Amino acid sequence: IEDCVGTYQMTQTSITVRFGVLVGHNQTTIKNCNVKASIDVKSNFYTSDSGHFYENINAGVAIGHNAGNVENCSAQGNICASTWREVAAWSLDYYIIVGGFIGGQANTGVIKNCNSSVNVSTSCVQGKRAYNYTTTGGFIGYNIGRIESSYTTAKCTVRSNSFHQQQTGGFVGYNEPGSSIDSCYSFATVYAESGNTDLGGFAGNNNGSIRSCFSAGTVNCNTGSGRTGGFCGYNQSSGTLTKNYSTSDVNANCSVNYFVERNDGTLLKNYFLNTSVTMYKGELVAQGNEGNATALAYDKLFSKNFLVDDLGWNESGWVIVVDDCPMLETEFFHGHNFDITTYAPTCEAAGF
Repeated sequence: IEDCVGTYQMTQTSITVRFGVLVGHNQTTIKNCNVKASIDVKSNFYTSDSGHFYENINAGVAIGHNAGNVENCSAQGNICASTWREVAAWSLDYYIIVGGFIGGQANTGVIKNCNSSVNVSTSCVQGKRAYNYTTTGGFIGYNIGRIESSYTTAKCTVRSNSFHQQQTGGFVGYNEPGSSIDSCYSFATVYAESGNTDLGGFAGNNNGSIRSCFSAGTVNCNTGSGRTGGFCGYNQSSGTLTKNYSTSDVNANCSVNYFVERNDGTLLKNYFLNTSVTMYKGELVAQGNEGNATALAYDKLFSKNFLVDDLGWNESGWVIVVDDCPMLETEFFHGHNFDITTYAPTCEAAGF
């Protein structure tokens, strides 16, 4: 699939679904496609049968689930996934995977040079014996493949009465073991209203590799439980965070930290803006806990010397501009003729 441009508005009602405007499940190559859509995915389920049931949604504005190659594509608009579940006997496990660009990605999937600017909303009502698990990301909900040089300026909102696991990130909800995300960024606003949530400006829950990425949006947690970090909520035992930074503002009513709230994995040369955690509601659980990343002042964090000499980002798909937010090479050179020594975009223009 190549060179597609489209605007769509649609409602999908189903119990189990892989849904995207371009394709529900991709196993080939998609290139140079731009989609603008407003999508409402509804899935209500009740059964009087006895048994242990498994159902799931994979939904994204562009692609529901990817097992192929996707390059130079973008998505804009809105996507909302809402569910209600109840079973009469035994139990139902229901998995809701939603992303602004792609819902979920398999280990054979590769995404390069793509972006999303999408309002992502997940709403779950848990009935009797039904257990909802939601994974929501501004760019992708669930990743077990490879993503490079991509970004999102999304808004993610999760509302749920479920006390089971929720994973919400500005870029990715859950990054699986064996997955990798390199040279990407999130300017997302992330909000969790209820439930047990891993919440982060870039990743909700990481168990793979995230390298040379940054988050620069706002993280709001009003659940009263869960883990909230400016960059990542929970870095699991197989998770590796390397040469990343966060300037995300954090406003939380649950356990919180500047960079990653809980770390059981590996952290190498990660940083955060020393004024990034600005306001709290309720008790500040992790105040002053800087052990998992290093605090830097604005002039140091955005200096060309730091990003080039300390992080080596000039060799990982980034263009380092003058004392401001770095840009991806694909952004910088696509349709522009800037002088790299003088061009300095403002973070404020992108929501920082």
